[in-house]
Amino acid sequence: MTLELGSLYSSLEQAYQDLLEVDVAVDDFTVYGKCEVNGDFINFSPKFISLMEFEDNRPKNFFDWIQYHGYDADYLKNIKKMILNGNPWNGEIKVVNEAGDFVWLKVNLIPTQNEQGQPDSVLMITTDKTEKKEAEIISHEINKEKIEKKVKEQQFRSALILEGQEEERKRISRDMHDGVGQILSAMKFNLEAIHNVGLEFEKEKLKTVKDLLKNVIQEVRRISFNLTPSVLSDYGIVPVLNKFAREITKISNLEVTFENKTGFLTRLEGKTENNIYRICQEAVNNAIKYSEAKEVKITVSHNSQFLNLEIADNGKGFDIKKLEEKGHFSTSGHGIFNIRERANLINGNCQIHSEKGKGTTISINVPLD
Repeated sequence: MTLELGSLYSSLEQAYQDLLEVDVAVDDFTVYGKCEVNGDFINFSPKFISLMEFEDNRPKNFFDWIQYHGYDADYLKNIKKMILNGNPWNGEIKVVNEAGDFVWLKVNLIPTQNEQGQPDSVLMITTDKTEKKEAEIISHEINKEKIEKKVKEQQFRSALILEGQEEERKRISRDMHDGVGQILSAMKFNLEAIHNVGLEFEKEKLKTVKDLLKNVIQEVRRISFNLTPSVLSDYGIVPVLNKFAREITKISNLEVTFENKTGFLTRLEGKTENNIYRICQEAVNNAIKYSEAKEVKITVSHNSQFLNLEIADNGKGFDIKKLEEKGHFSTSGHGIFNIRERANLINGNCQIHSEKGKGTTISINVPLD
């Protein structure tokens, strides 16, 4: 989705550039007025009076007039300097006419000189750019709506895919627990019922089989938990993250700890809890695979507006800016991309901080309303 949106924004930018590069020779330049070098108006053209809808309250000075419409002293100082030096000035200004409507003007101030070669008046040659500007704004809004629609469609598709994955995980987890798990448990009970084994090596073989079967049962439970932990649907996100930390510590070389700083116990929408759990799972798996970390700390805290999740490791870290510039996190299947995608689906804000030699911290803020 990130690559597709990048292409959309590039196309939009090019469309604006093409619009701005339209040949201005077709514009209708007209003398709108004449003023003194100090900006005092000498006269106005009927077209200027009509456009601005002036009546008795006509402006006295050009510089005072555009300053009234929001242009600062430094901007005016530059114009005055050019005029006094006998140089023309051109620029685009936005003003409000007497009816309260915005008017965009392309203004050319052309100094005229007296017999001594000194500037003595200024011609205000102008074209009305209002229609073109309004067309640009409308074009911008239309394209913005198209992009927003495309984003929503992509988010909807992503949500459907993730929901489908969750349902499949639940099915596989249920099948493993109810099918394979039950068969293995039955085998274990039957093996434990065997007592009268004659030869010593047969006893050793039986013990080995029992141990292997015990390990297989534990592995099935671990896989089932990773696919869809039942404690998540039964008790919520805090208990499942606490159990997740303990389970990972048991089966890996990583010391994973969990802290519920603010005693958060509120149940959230199922989709939100699922995505928070998957984000945490993805972050810890990344730490196991790539970070060379020894410790990971999962922290949950909250206030009246947000639930905050932080996963911090003490691994080797990485240069996040450099990898982002290379598009390293812009494709699905990458852990960071998946984390950001899931955070986005629950209207969460994802921040990733990492430095070489200083570990990585992933922070997720999820609205509670």
